[in-house]
Amino acid sequence: MQIVEEFIEDIPILMVYKSSEVGKFKGSILFFHGLESDKENYLEVYKRLASENFLVVGVDNRLHGKRRPENYHDLFNWDTPDVWRVFFNAVYQTACDVPLIIDYLVNSEICPSSHFGISGVSMGGYIAYTAVTIDSRIKVAAPLISSPHYKEDQEKSPDSQLEKFKNIYLLSQTAGLDTTVPPHEAREFHKILNEKFPCEKEQYRYIEYPNSEHMLREEDWSDAIDEMVEWFHKYL
Repeated sequence: MQIVEEFIEDIPILMVYKSSEVGKFKGSILFFHGLESDKENYLEVYKRLASENFLVVGVDNRLHGKRRPENYHDLFNWDTPDVWRVFFNAVYQTACDVPLIIDYLVNSEICPSSHFGISGVSMGGYIAYTAVTIDSRIKVAAPLISSPHYKEDQEKSPDSQLEKFKNIYLLSQTAGLDTTVPPHEAREFHKILNEKFPCEKEQYRYIEYPNSEHMLREEDWSDAIDEMVEWFHKYL
């Protein structure tokens, strides 16, 4: 297993892959971490995906990891009225990094240029939904314990851009007891997508873990990762 840290301009990434598969990957998967985390925290998930012959690219979100500013806790002070604007701005700006990352991978000739997927946890899931609306090269998305709905700036909110999801294979997994990111937003989004874009195949799949809070129970997290891997196997 190869683990390579690089910078794409000012974007810190971690590439994880089986060295024997360079140029022969099933596809490339961009993965984004949650709030107050960093790209290294999901290394075991990257390795699991890489063991299935995917190229996995973990990314430090804006204002996180190697991009974390000294005033981080001032910016993400949840007692201030401006914090949601800061959060969703970081989500959107990180999603805007995705075209640069994909361009880099394509130009490096180490991945199939037509096979790009995306995933993320919590904040990273918001980024995954958003990136679908920004870069049409993403074909498969599998956000975890997240939402397609912005509390700020409805124009940029993924759930207001249904057409961008018309040809996407989307798996959303949420937690039934989650009070941090309530599951009803993703649940309703899938209902609308299935009604608007009916398909003979299972193009949109929604899974809710009824006994988990925002931090999934260990057994539910294991199941969620299995479902994500299988989704990428099927459609990427």
